[in-house]
Amino acid sequence: MDALRENFRCIRCGNSCRLIVKVSASDLKRISQAPHVKRTKFKMADYAEPDAFDPATGNHALRHVNGGCIFLGQGGTEATCKIYEDRPEICRLYPFIGDSALPCSALKTWQKS
Repeated sequence: MDALRENFRCIRCGNSCRLIVKVSASDLKRISQAPHVKRTKFKMADYAEPDAFDPATGNHALRHVNGGCIFLGQGGTEATCKIYEDRPEICRLYPFIGDSALPCSALKTWQKS
């Protein structure tokens, strides 16, 4: 997996940030300590969808605001992640693993090369 991701370059289209982002307990712990989040008191209710807890896996879904992940920011024409260094594991693995409901333009380009 690392070899695949090594040569892949995200084009910051934000499509992955508009999908449902499921987070584990370890993801939430890492996010709660991210600089952007640490400035405020971390409250799960502020960041997780209230009705999207999966008791079988213990996963939560990150809250969506304006059609995207609560941590999605816009930097001009590019999508930016406010917690990029501390992002959930599923975000680190996208587009190789996870929901492909929204196509990844960068992956299409990468596959052609």
